[in-house]
Amino acid sequence: MRIWLTASWVVLSAILIAAAAYSQDANGPFGPVPPAQRKELAKRLIEYTDAFRGRNWDSLYDLAADVNKKRSDGKRISRKTFGRLMKDEEDDWYQLLKFTPIRTEITPAGQFDVYGCGEFLSGEEKPERVAVAVRAVREHDAWFFTTWDYFDPRQPCSNLSDPAWKPSHHLRLEYLPEVVCVIGVCTL
Repeated sequence: MRIWLTASWVVLSAILIAAAAYSQDANGPFGPVPPAQRKELAKRLIEYTDAFRGRNWDSLYDLAADVNKKRSDGKRISRKTFGRLMKDEEDDWYQLLKFTPIRTEITPAGQFDVYGCGEFLSGEEKPERVAVAVRAVREHDAWFFTTWDYFDPRQPCSNLSDPAWKPSHHLRLEYLPEVVCVIGVCTL
């Protein structure tokens, strides 16, 4: 009888642990995002990646957060100026070619850092595929993005699936690098 109770306890514990793990994963890669907004965020992330891959700076302007569209004097950067800045600084390394979201963390400021497997050119013959982050913000009742960044040193995508993994605070996710010198004081 004692062995049966112990075996039952072990089986019950395993079921409860599995159920808890499943419920944390049931939200998919956008866990902390309100459920009604997850589908829109996924769609906008695809558009964001498509804009980079296609070098479609007009589309990227429509997806860029307000922080990327204001100059240091408070005036708004026009679509034309934004496109010119992106084109002038058009480096292959900064093209996010593909992005597969894996997990999302909410920042203390209420922004959402979406971590996933990203593919971008980095001077190599073929695109590099490593863990990256995209910062999503909710503005004007829609999803917009500040920028994306990769970890230095590079991290494999598989790290993001580890429940013990913690995000790095060394990522630069505040602004698009191409517009920093226009929206703020640039010191080189």
